[in-house]
Amino acid sequence: MEKHRKIIWIGVVFTLLSAVLWGSTYPVIQLALRYYDAFTISFFRAVFGTLTIFVYYFALMIRGETRPRTTLSLPRGASTWTLLVVASVFGAGGFWILLNLSVLYLKADTASFLAALYPLIVFVLASVFLKEKMHSAQAIGVVSGIIGAYVIVALGEKANLSGANPLLGVAIALSTSFFFAGYILTSRVLIGRKYNASSSDKIISPEFVTLMTFLIAILPTFVALALTNSYHQLFQGSLEGILLVLYLGVGTSGVAFLLFNTGLKIIGASRAAINQLLFPAVAVILSYIFLGLTVNAADIFGIVLILGGILISQGFFLRRGAS
Repeated sequence: MEKHRKIIWIGVVFTLLSAVLWGSTYPVIQLALRYYDAFTISFFRAVFGTLTIFVYYFALMIRGETRPRTTLSLPRGASTWTLLVVASVFGAGGFWILLNLSVLYLKADTASFLAALYPLIVFVLASVFLKEKMHSAQAIGVVSGIIGAYVIVALGEKANLSGANPLLGVAIALSTSFFFAGYILTSRVLIGRKYNASSSDKIISPEFVTLMTFLIAILPTFVALALTNSYHQLFQGSLEGILLVLYLGVGTSGVAFLLFNTGLKIIGASRAAINQLLFPAVAVILSYIFLGLTVNAADIFGIVLILGGILISQGFFLRRGAS
């Protein structure tokens, strides 16, 4: 029981760490959009994210990690490949483009709140499609976290429907939320799935899902970049711009997705999604540090609600030592 509890803790910590990294996405995207457009940033994230996971695999093999964790065998079966493509569109190519465009057309604070609704979507859909049990502690945690995010955005940052095209921005931001919810559910189905029906020892790992998510996304993001005549930006930009997209590709893509998928395998879709409620709080803190924005009482109250919701939800399971 104690060993099982420790494993659960690992899943919780990994998904929380991914939320911290993803919380930095919006401030960094705001800065990166000064140098590149949304399509170029998405392409960079796909390329750098793929390279990051390849480096991770290489490090595992050097250490002599046992299979199937380090296997790069391609799975058989149309259904598995369909799920991998869907996961890539939901979690990488399409998601990144929508995320960048939402910040372009709508104030970042408002866009981040609408995109942060995906834990609620996952919470509901996971119980329907994945048969994950819904508990009152989870419901309280989700509601508390979303209220906290709203308090931060509406009262703390006094965000409103402003931007280059607010209505379009709202539609894109909400689509972003549904896209990432779809990615979480699809990844949960893929992780642990057999490579083929005749294989009993090779299963699809979180590492493999993360790698294929980025690798598949390279082509559509490059096509989008070419169709919008943005490819010339690949060879432009200052050192600051390159460092920003490098961070988005390595930190908030490769590392964050790997942490999240590993935690997702351990604690399930709904609990992993609930921990992502942390990222609006992280975004506020990082915006204060790097963008010079102020933090007021409403921001602090919202952060407390978010942290309280996560503690209530995860504490319920940790006390029981169950997944």
